[in-house]
Amino acid sequence: MELNVKERIILGSILPQRGNFATYRMVQDLLMKFGLKAEEIKEIELQELEGGNLHWNKDIIKDFEFKDAEVDLIKKHLKELDDKESLNYADHISLYEKFVKE
Repeated sequence: MELNVKERIILGSILPQRGNFATYRMVQDLLMKFGLKAEEIKEIELQELEGGNLHWNKDIIKDFEFKDAEVDLIKKHLKELDDKESLNYADHISLYEKFVKE
């Protein structure tokens, strides 16, 4: 599945912060998989602005393979946002379409 920089950052922010040990390991594996690497941060010129907003000058798209259990975890949390009517259209919709709507 192809993800751009914004999708990778947002995806990291929707993963669960609490759970059992198995979920913790899966979240850690996911973050290692799609998290921005040091060379990518330099390449895109990522900067944190006042207020904690992020800005980058170049977008890169990378293809990632996800295990079924990883996709299920991501879907679960995107569906929870949807059920709570908490999807942020600018941030979550492209991920929702990729992982939930397929």
